[in-house]
Amino acid sequence: MILISVGLLFLVTLFSGWLPLFTYKKKLNLDLLISFCSGAMIAMSFVHMLPMTFEQLGLDSGYYILTGFLFVYLLEKFSMVHPCQEGDCTTHHLGLPAFVGLSIHGIISGLSVGVALVSAQSFSEGFPIIFAFILHKIPEAFILATLLMQTRFSQKNRYFLLLLFSMIAPLGVLISDYSLHHLVSTGLNLLLGVSTGTFIYIASSDLLPNIHVSGKNRWLYLIAFVAGVVVLAML
Repeated sequence: MILISVGLLFLVTLFSGWLPLFTYKKKLNLDLLISFCSGAMIAMSFVHMLPMTFEQLGLDSGYYILTGFLFVYLLEKFSMVHPCQEGDCTTHHLGLPAFVGLSIHGIISGLSVGVALVSAQSFSEGFPIIFAFILHKIPEAFILATLLMQTRFSQKNRYFLLLLFSMIAPLGVLISDYSLHHLVSTGLNLLLGVSTGTFIYIASSDLLPNIHVSGKNRWLYLIAFVAGVVVLAML
């Protein structure tokens, strides 16, 4: 069951990430995608990542979340171009931090899901677990692809990063022997706290301003933002 689950998880995540790249030349409205991803990242941070971080790290969570938030702020301040500061924004450099943050979240989630699958007594018990996890990975891959489309990475590199990302969660499932899970969880949970802070910064400071626009499309951006919040909050 685990091998089938891993295969489905990899294929669905890869397809979800590559799909926006396939349709990139169809002149999609990237501002709408960014608005959706902004809401999705905020919901993911507050509904999924923050509770997981506090569950694992307790009262110390705030320090690691703050570290991640300040790290990306300082990195952007001294080495990045803010996507909306210079008028006609054409480049964005936050695709790689988002890749790292989502990958950390993916490996930890994969480890936890793997433990649950090993503990399942039958296929009927394990299927709902992996099905819910696969549904959760679809918008994550979509978010990452949307951010990568704003970077200067070549199309080949975007495909490659999404391929790597699609392998992260399945890898976590495969190495989820119970003792190994506990062996590596402490260090990974510290990184999870840091990645949560990076997500909050990216969503609130770099993506959220995209919905604060004037003109006839401003309600579309708001609707896309709300849709992103709802989708991730419900998963």
